[in-house]
Amino acid sequence: MNKKMLIPIIIAGVAIVIIVIAIILLSLGQSSDGGDNTIDMGATQENTTTGNEVENTTTDVGAQMAQQEIEMYNATLSAYLGTGKRGVDVRALIDAIIMSNTTNADSPGKFVALDVTNISAETGVIGAAGTVENTAEYVTNISSQMTTFKENINAGSTYDVEATYTDSGLITSIVVKQAGSGTSTEGGTTNTTTGGTLAPTATNDMKTDLQERLETSIEAMVTTFTETNPTGTSRDLATYIKSDLDSGEGTIKASLPTNYVISDTVLSANSLTFKVTIDGAQCNVTFNAIERTITVQ
Repeated sequence: MNKKMLIPIIIAGVAIVIIVIAIILLSLGQSSDGGDNTIDMGATQENTTTGNEVENTTTDVGAQMAQQEIEMYNATLSAYLGTGKRGVDVRALIDAIIMSNTTNADSPGKFVALDVTNISAETGVIGAAGTVENTAEYVTNISSQMTTFKENINAGSTYDVEATYTDSGLITSIVVKQAGSGTSTEGGTTNTTTGGTLAPTATNDMKTDLQERLETSIEAMVTTFTETNPTGTSRDLATYIKSDLDSGEGTIKASLPTNYVISDTVLSANSLTFKVTIDGAQCNVTFNAIERTITVQ
């Protein structure tokens, strides 16, 4: 074979090699693009996860707080909890909620909502309980709504006030309900009306007598609790006293005359409220487990 015939064959061979190499490189380039697409999908998946975490807008910040810190956070609100609260006290409570939220703005999870569904279904719940999105702007907006609603609280009416808590015991919302009984005024004295019947009002002498009896019995219980539970919290103490009340035969019941009837015991994070009916006249009692004080109204 002469040299002239070899030249076209060599050129054709080189062309084929170049084409094969080009095809291989093209294939590798597509695989690389596919890899990039796979990575992009992974990034999208991560974003989706992050999005889901954002949707979970509440957190139990109390889990990272000491018990004493939780009690201090709750203290300004728990003092208002209980049944038969006066309208003026409920208005003060709303102011306390606004102050607490304002103080803790931009602290995720430290936000208290106001649930007034029982009073105004149209208003419902003001704010998102325990939200992590409690920016200063959000708090200002919700505070304005709470202030506006406060005008709906009748100073002469009575209300029942409860709280909801996280698992750690941090207050996340306050629930205000119209009390089960109305009020009527006669001769300048406010009496409680139940089922259309005017109930007798507890006299100051009744309240004083009840206060003295409760102080004596509960003081003895506090001493016993402290000796047997040196590391117990104020909530533990309130729970301890509630158990005694619920038993119906405990230390507190034994200190009261038979015509003193205990009912409606409600435990909050660090306080206890209950009613004592004396010959039909009702007294509302609050035990503050932090300050270890008793209030009879």
